[in-house]
This record gives sequence, C-alpha cells and structure tokens, in this order.
Amino acid sequence: MRHDGLDAARDLLRNTFGHTDFRGQQAGVIGEVLAGRSAIAVSPTGGGKSLCYQIPSLVRPGLGLVVSPLIALMADQVSALQQSGVAAENLDSKTSLDTRGDIWRRIEEGSCSGPKALSGDGGSRSFPPGSEQKEAR
Repeated sequence: MRHDGLDAARDLLRNTFGHTDFRGQQAGVIGEVLAGRSAIAVSPTGGGKSLCYQIPSLVRPGLGLVVSPLIALMADQVSALQQSGVAAENLDSKTSLDTRGDIWRRIEEGSCSGPKALSGDGGSRSFPPGSEQKEAR
C-alpha cells in the first residue's frame, strides 16, 4: 500500500537506501517537494542533495525527471539506484538512439516508475522520444 508524506519518505530511506534518518535539511526539503512546493537545497558535496529529488520522485506518483549537466555523477547515481532495486535510467548525449528508444518504450509502459513495492498505481507520465530531457528515472 502506498502512503504519502514524510512517513513514506522515511520508510523508503530505510528500506531502499539503508539510512535510519534524514540528515540536516533533507527532511524539510523533501517535505516541501512532497507537498508540491518548490524547494532549494544548498549543501556541500556529499551532503545528501541527491536524496532530496530521488525520494520525492519515488514517493510521488508518475515519473521523476532530473536534468543535470553532470553526466558522470548521474550515471553513478543511476547505477546505485538500479542496484537498490529502483527502476532508474540515464539518458544523455552519449546514449545511442536504439537505447533511447528502449528507455522511452519502458517509460511509456510504466516499467520505469519506481521500486515494484511503490508502483502499485501503475501510473507514469511519458515524454516523447527525442525530447530534450537528459536523465530520467
């Protein structure tokens, strides 16, 4: 069963990422995003900014889309998410057309909508092939 809010975010933090609780401003930022409001997170390298967009993308219905110029960092994060059982994908300028097509097909089918335990609604939003988004989960 899917539940909303910071309780669901904390459950996901423990069960998917293996952390017992949020650090610093993470809970506040994630709470704002889960409430549908804009938020900004400024913290040092390694301060946990990635969880501020990864967790809301997994708790909220639909597709979480992250646009970043940091291709190597995003590739590492997507790999780590996949190892944790999260349906994550990386689309960047080096992704072949065949692979792009395969990723967009899976997005449209809903198979890139998050961990199996969280995707019970089956919903996803899709973006047309060839659009300019750089990375998608």
